[in-house]
Amino acid sequence: MKTRSSFLLSAIAVLVVAMTIIACKPDSTQPTDSYNRKAMLTTVADSVIIPSYTGLEATSALLQAAVLRFSLSPNEKNLLDAQSAWKATFVAWQNVSIFDFGPAESLFGHASADLATFPASPLKIESFIVAADTSLDNYDRDARGILGLEYLLFHTSAPIIVQEYLAQPSRSAYVRAVAARVYSECSRLLNTWKESYGANFIANNGTDAGSSTSLLFNNLNISFEALKNYKLALPMGRRAGQSAAEPTKVEAFYSTNSIIGIKNHFATIELVWERGFADYLLHVVSGERVSTETREQFQRVDSVLATIGNEENLSSLISQNDSRLEALFMEMQKLTRFLKSEASSVLGISITYSSGDGD
Repeated sequence: MKTRSSFLLSAIAVLVVAMTIIACKPDSTQPTDSYNRKAMLTTVADSVIIPSYTGLEATSALLQAAVLRFSLSPNEKNLLDAQSAWKATFVAWQNVSIFDFGPAESLFGHASADLATFPASPLKIESFIVAADTSLDNYDRDARGILGLEYLLFHTSAPIIVQEYLAQPSRSAYVRAVAARVYSECSRLLNTWKESYGANFIANNGTDAGSSTSLLFNNLNISFEALKNYKLALPMGRRAGQSAAEPTKVEAFYSTNSIIGIKNHFATIELVWERGFADYLLHVVSGERVSTETREQFQRVDSVLATIGNEENLSSLISQNDSRLEALFMEMQKLTRFLKSEASSVLGISITYSSGDGD
């Protein structure tokens, strides 16, 4: 009996030890966290974000100077110079609009709202001009910013615009104030990234909701949906509650630079995907398939965009029911699944915003 009891006790002891070892052993089915996210974030910050903000700061400085010359001496040559500087700033903005976090959050909301709300409100802008109110100390973000400047510089023919500025000193004061505000904000964004936030962005390399990886991934998706839903679907009349197209609601309606804006915006989203998440996916289970299929869908969108010329008028194309726009919208819809659903699931990064678009 003692021998049998000793045997049972020994067996139980061995079983307990074995169970303890198994319990302490890592679950081999769980994904490892070996990817160097710090290197990824460094690449994105140093090769995309800071150079893009540097470009925007430079073009907005030239825009402020050109607007100042025109406002002090309104003539068609100076107007043309200001319009050219505006276009460069508008294009440069597309390269940073995706980075709408960190320094881009301010008292008046995100930079995408304060600098690039569209469509601009002619009624509000003209009201501020009549009142000689250049404070810009309000939440009327559709009366200033890059698209507010577009209205002020492009809303009618060049000779009439020149005459307006000659006749209204308050118009010159207002356009100077808006251009100065745009430059000041662009300069602040660049300096904050260079002086402090860039280092913090790289160091915060976890995967939780407040990490830089999560911020970058979520803002990539937010920016893509803004492009698809508001720069394309809304003026096409494809949003919920719309019964018809609304061609005047395109971005850059007055200057007819909508297409080049869309192309540069999409190119930046694709660049961040390639330098950030495409490689990341190769280091997780099932990620290679998602990385490959997402790249192929990006290329399909690029192929449709290539059929539309930079100088074509998006508003006119919408009025004409151009079939290329429907093809573009459908290919972007297909891309949504990869960016918002599949990549999020495979990478284990939660979508932390609510788009309300049904995608």
